Order: sequence, then C-alpha cells, then structure tokens
Amino acid sequence: MRIVPRTSGASEALDGSFKVITVREGEIGYIEAATGGRLIMDADGARALRMRFDRIAAKAAPVDSTVELIEQAMEALK
Repeated sequence: MRIVPRTSGASEALDGSFKVITVREGEIGYIEAATGGRLIMDADGARALRMRFDRIAAKAAPVDSTVELIEQAMEALK
C-alpha cells in the first residue's frame, strides 16, 4: 500500500478500487462497485487497468514515506 499525497493533484485513485491480476494466460482486471463488480477478461481492458495502476503509482509517495505516515497516524490515535 502506498499513499498518494494531496499535493500530487487530481488522481485516478479516487475513481474507485480495482485489481489487476496476473494469471497464466496474461492479466485480468476486476473493477469494484457498490452494486457489484465487473471482471475484465479482454487484454485491452486489463492493459488499460494496468496503465491506470502505473499512473497512480507514479504519483504515490515512496514506500518508506508511506510507512512513516501510517505510523504517525497510528501514534496520533493512541
């Protein structure tokens, strides 16, 4: 898990959760929604989700910074 800082501007991460899963045949995707999810089996759709993931990851804080922010938030709750 990594945090996308507010200072990074608008983010596709706010559009909802999704997963990209690597299987023997390639990648498949799953988009979650309040009323049910949608499985993405075609290569183009899965590739689009992978690219979305990569764009979000490019804006995310490094792992070390993310861990530090989470630890600070947990300490503040004590």
